[in-house]
Amino acid sequence: MTWIKPSWTWMMYRCGYSYKDDRQTCILAIKVSHEGFIKLLENARLSTHGPNDEKKGGKVVVQWDPERSWKNGKLDDVRSIQIGIGPEMAKQWVDEWIVGIEDVTEKARALKKDLDEKAKTTEAELKEKGLLTDEKPYEVPDHLRALLRMDEQ
Repeated sequence: MTWIKPSWTWMMYRCGYSYKDDRQTCILAIKVSHEGFIKLLENARLSTHGPNDEKKGGKVVVQWDPERSWKNGKLDDVRSIQIGIGPEMAKQWVDEWIVGIEDVTEKARALKKDLDEKAKTTEAELKEKGLLTDEKPYEVPDHLRALLRMDEQ
């Protein structure tokens, strides 16, 4: 099996730690059930699909982006998954699969401040302050790995 690693640092980087623009001032960590996550991936299509792909529409759109280190450097050999949920699945997503929501805006801002002000801060120090999380790999079943082209460069 191949895995997806949920990435706190990538999410923070993508939204500019809540400072990117007026539409991204609140950051929510959404916890979803395992079943719901699998259903999302089973209904996904890649945002960049080839001419032979059957799925041109799609209830869910997946894009692979470069992963970021906790220091925000680009990691060329690691990819992060970005998942866009279309209106066809949004109601089920909200009503059935979300199991928790946490506002992490202040935590993101504190992380950004620490990274900006303390050049020599360590990963261990950030974890001790609760600004980085222990990210665990998420094992992906073979049929989803193929659908999401996880073995392709």
